[in-house]
Amino acid sequence: MGYRRRVNVSAAIQRARPVARRGFWWLTYFLVASAITHAFMTRWAIMIHEYLGRMMDHSIARPFVYRVLSPEIVKNLIALVPASVGERWLDDSDPQNPGRAVDMATEYGWPVDDSVALVVVVAFFILCLVGIALCWRQTLLELELPRATADAAPVIGLALLPLSFMKGGYLYDFPELLLASLAMLQLLQRRWWAYYLVFALACLNKESAILLGAWSVVLWPERKRFMGHVAMHALIGLPIVIGFRVLFADNPGEAQQINLLHNLGFLASPRTYLRFFDVYAAGVPAPQGLNVISASIFAFLMWAGIRRVPTDVKRIALITPLTILPLFLFFGWEDELRVFGIAFPAFFVVGTAGLRSLYDTDGRLGARGQDPQHREADPEGLLAEAAEEPGYSPR
Repeated sequence: MGYRRRVNVSAAIQRARPVARRGFWWLTYFLVASAITHAFMTRWAIMIHEYLGRMMDHSIARPFVYRVLSPEIVKNLIALVPASVGERWLDDSDPQNPGRAVDMATEYGWPVDDSVALVVVVAFFILCLVGIALCWRQTLLELELPRATADAAPVIGLALLPLSFMKGGYLYDFPELLLASLAMLQLLQRRWWAYYLVFALACLNKESAILLGAWSVVLWPERKRFMGHVAMHALIGLPIVIGFRVLFADNPGEAQQINLLHNLGFLASPRTYLRFFDVYAAGVPAPQGLNVISASIFAFLMWAGIRRVPTDVKRIALITPLTILPLFLFFGWEDELRVFGIAFPAFFVVGTAGLRSLYDTDGRLGARGQDPQHREADPEGLLAEAAEEPGYSPR
């Protein structure tokens, strides 16, 4: 009787392990996403408030007016907040326990009378960041990495995002990264209908997403399919990009602002590669942009990882920054690395492979997962992880 009870308890624990594991990592993603959002809003909340209303009513200057998806989502989410909830958030009758919106407005320097929008924006950002972590996790699982690596790596990826917050923070930045991450996952899975839906949403969010068309390079060996997908990107993306330029042609501002000479001068200065800024905490310096420290680490991870990733990821990681680089030089500003946002998902995968190379000498990602019998016998990659421990024996 006691033996049967112990067996039942052991079986229950085994069944609970996946639930506990997911719960732990989802909570971790949420907490890290909250911390990253706080770092972002501490630096850029005032600027976001300055343009939020004009983005939602499409009166903002070009090119910002072309980026309609995120403002429309936020506008509709604000409309969904019940009046009673909004009043509770704005209640400041108890100075020791102010409403959520009042407390957040004080923290970020946001006008209190418009702080319901602040709560919605912060929640929107956190959801986007959690979605990014889940997309990255699923991408690593798709590439057959051990589950522990796939669970933990997105935390590191999210934690590094503030290093791209240097020259501005906009409503559409995190949604852009989420859509690019989801698009790459759908492409790797060859779920084309889902990929093109995400591609259309990405173009509605920011016009530079049309550069995702360069990802057709993964089909380069299959010439007919390659040309077909190039045509599909053009048929979906060009009407969106051109349509908004026509629709908002009367808005003030310039469609593009050329900063090439300034950027070349900035890149030519030795001081560019020695800069620091305090993005994580006041007075605590972190390498800024092209700082030689962060650039060296990034270069090493890319060098170590690019040889280990599947061909599709390798092509995306190489072609995307090359496509963005001219836009960065002509229309970016100094070391505004968030311009490379649609390349971040591929950088994340390659960087994970590079970091893993410091611990594992097996070569390509998913090398242990290529044998279907191995996958069936060890679906969670537990044996693969145990094999790395000293003294492990399969007997």
